[in-house]
Amino acid sequence: MSKLTVLVLLLALVGLSVSPAPRRPVNVNINKEKNDLKWWNEGKSTLLTSRTFESIVGKDNFVVVQFCATFSKECEALQAEYNKLAEMYSGATPKHTNVMIGKIDGWTFNSLSQTYAVKRFPTIRFFNKNDATNSDEYSGDLNADKMSEWIENLIKAKEAPKTEEKKPEEPKKEEAAKEAPKVEAATETKQPEATNTQATPQAAKTEEDVKKEFKLVLNTTLLQAQFDEVQAQLNKLSEALTKNIADNFKKVDTLSQAFESHKTDFHSLSESLRGHGDKLQQLGNNLNDHKDDIKNSVTQHAENHMNNLKDSVNAIKNKVHERRVEEPSGPGFMHNLIFMVIGGAVGAGAVYLLSGGSKKRRSMLD
Repeated sequence: MSKLTVLVLLLALVGLSVSPAPRRPVNVNINKEKNDLKWWNEGKSTLLTSRTFESIVGKDNFVVVQFCATFSKECEALQAEYNKLAEMYSGATPKHTNVMIGKIDGWTFNSLSQTYAVKRFPTIRFFNKNDATNSDEYSGDLNADKMSEWIENLIKAKEAPKTEEKKPEEPKKEEAAKEAPKVEAATETKQPEATNTQATPQAAKTEEDVKKEFKLVLNTTLLQAQFDEVQAQLNKLSEALTKNIADNFKKVDTLSQAFESHKTDFHSLSESLRGHGDKLQQLGNNLNDHKDDIKNSVTQHAENHMNNLKDSVNAIKNKVHERRVEEPSGPGFMHNLIFMVIGGAVGAGAVYLLSGGSKKRRSMLD
């Protein structure tokens, strides 16, 4: 088998056996079409996966996550209010810049649902900053305003200890101001005003930078997660392709070996047929060589048999003639006797017919 033939067989087998793996959209149920999941894929809330969940939850921001299932009618009915809630924290004037509203397919990522004791869909949980294990479950009305009120109360409760720690410092500053001279106090009172006027734009700028930085980090994280998923799919496809190519090489080797073995069998059969053909050719030549001898022999035997038959017939004729001479009641006597009997029968029949015919005529006349 030539190398070109092996290559053609290999390409044919690869084309038949290798088929691209079906791509499944992230967080899309396999029993639904993409057009049926617009309510899930679209909206202001951030669509999470297991990787983006781990990279965002428990970091520098508060995160509200809706555990849902794409086949759940209750989840589909909730999305309008949940999108309103997401707009409250991601619009032009968000209530807080460090709060992210997200959602995840809890049916597809079942391990996360089990980790956070999600027993029904939808379930909304509030995750604290820097602690993914610290979360609260929402149990109120599925209304955007009610959910926002719940989020604000949790944020106040989480940030309350920090404000209490700052309060004891204020009396110390007031006591220091009382002990200082009046001139110094006057200068001190003027300086904070200047600093306050300068600090306001600085604080606004810092808040805007934090907001931009948060969005940048979020987008980078999402892009990284999508890139990782695409990379994982490419790796799986590469592994499957490599495996299929290796299997096809094995199949080609097996076919090549089988062909070689059958090729040997075909060669042996051809040699055997060629040997039988030579024997048949030799037998035909022998028959041609003995054809005239056989023809002459058959002709001689036929002539001998014909002569023997003629002699036998003549002998029988002589015996019959001898019996005719010796026996008067031979064949001639019998012929004469037969002719006499036949003549008598014909005469009697004629007499009978003539007598019967006359009687019928008389009866008809009467």
